[in-house]
Amino acid sequence: MARRRNTSGGSDDGGGGARRRRNVEAQARRSLKDIAGAGLMRTMRQMGPPETTADSEGHRKRKSQAEAEPKPKSRRTASPIIGCRRAHLLDLFAHEAMKSLLALVLLAQLLSCTADSVPEVPAEVVPPTVHKVPGCDDPETEAAARVAVAYINKHLKHGYKVDLNRIEKVRYFERRPHGKIMDLELDVVETTCHLVDPLPAENCTVRKREEHAVEGDCDVKMIEVDGHYKVLRTKCHSSPDSDEDFQKSCPNCNRLSRLNDTDVVNTVHAALKEYNAQNTTHDHYKLLEISRGHHLHLARGVYAEFAIVNTNCSAQHAKEHEDDCHVATGDHLHYGFCKASFHKSAAEDAADHHEVHCTVYDHQPGVHHHHLIHEHVEGKLPQAGRGHVHLDLIHSHNDTIGSHSHSDEVMAVEKPVPLVKRSILAALPECPGRYRHYDL
Repeated sequence: MARRRNTSGGSDDGGGGARRRRNVEAQARRSLKDIAGAGLMRTMRQMGPPETTADSEGHRKRKSQAEAEPKPKSRRTASPIIGCRRAHLLDLFAHEAMKSLLALVLLAQLLSCTADSVPEVPAEVVPPTVHKVPGCDDPETEAAARVAVAYINKHLKHGYKVDLNRIEKVRYFERRPHGKIMDLELDVVETTCHLVDPLPAENCTVRKREEHAVEGDCDVKMIEVDGHYKVLRTKCHSSPDSDEDFQKSCPNCNRLSRLNDTDVVNTVHAALKEYNAQNTTHDHYKLLEISRGHHLHLARGVYAEFAIVNTNCSAQHAKEHEDDCHVATGDHLHYGFCKASFHKSAAEDAADHHEVHCTVYDHQPGVHHHHLIHEHVEGKLPQAGRGHVHLDLIHSHNDTIGSHSHSDEVMAVEKPVPLVKRSILAALPECPGRYRHYDL
C-alpha cells in the first residue's frame, strides 16, 4: 500500500514531529478561546443584570428634569456613577488580558519544547534495541545441552544411557548479580549402553530405529556463570516409537514386549542360570534388572537384555546355599550386562536352544547402584518396568533437583542467588534445532 504524503514532502511515518506540533497548536488555540470566553463571561457577570423597564422610565424622568434646569457655566464633568463603572470595566478587561497573555506565553514555550524533543526522523532509520540470544544450534546452547545430558546420564536409576538428539527450545534469563538462567527443552534418544556400563555415553552407539528406538523429552533448568554450568532441575519422560510408525518404517521388525512378559522373564532366568553354570570368575551372579525384551516372530523365539551383579558366594557355594548369598560390597562389587535369546525347536523331540553372552565390568570405585539393588535384588521397592515395554526416564528424573556439580568442568554453586526480578533477554531465538540422529 502506498504511503500518504504530507505537504512538506515527507511520509506520514516520518512526520510524527510535525503532526504533534499541529496538534499542540490546535489545542493552544482552543485553550485561548476558552480563556477569553471565560473572561468575558466573568466581566459581564460583574457588570450586573441589564436595566429593567422601571429603571428606564426613571432614567428618562431624571433626564427631562436635568434638561429643564438651567445649565451652569462651570466646566462640564462626567457622572460619577458612569465613570466608576467604566473604570471597573477597564480593570476587568486588563486583568483578563494579562491572564490570556500569560497563558499564550506558556503555550508558546510548550510548543518550543515539543519541537525540540521530537525530531523529524523517519521510523525506519531508528536502530532496533533487541539483544541477540543464542539459538538452539549455537555453540553456547549446545555446550549447555551436553552438560545437561551428562547430568541426566549420571543420575539414571534404570535402563540405558541417552544421547542428545535435538534441542527443542531454549530461553535465557538474566540472573542477579551476574550470569544467566537457562531453560532447555531437549530431545534425547536411547543408546545401547546400560547404566552399569562404564563406557562414557558420548562413546555409546545410539540404538537403531529397527530395534524399536526409544525417545525422551527432558526439561532442564541451569545456571551459567562465565561459561560454567550447573544443573538446577531436571524432568524427563521417555517412550518408544509408536507401533503404527514403527510398523510403517520397518514392517518385519520385532516390537518391544512388556518387561514382565512371561516368555521374557523365563528366558532371562534360564539364561542367567546357564551363565552361572559356565562362568569362570567363580562368582555367583544375581539378576539386577530386565531392561529390554521382544518376541522373535520369524525365528519362534525370545530376545532379552538384562543387568547382573555379583554376590559374596562362589558358584559352587551358591548351588547349595543360594538363599544365603548377598550382593558383594567394597572392592569386590562388579556389575555386568547380558544379552540372551531363546529359540524354540521346530521338531517336537528336539531340545530348545538358549544363548547368553554377558560382559562383566571391572570394579568402579565410588559407583553404587543402590536403587537397583534395593528394587530388584532385595525387593524393597516396586519394579519400575512392570507392565511396561521400556524403563521410562520419569523414574530417574521426575522434577529432580540438582544437588551438586557433576563434573570438574562445572562451577559448584551450592546456594545460588534467589531468582528474583528476572527479565527475559530477548525475543524467541531460532528454534527448534537440527536432528543429530533421527526424527521419531
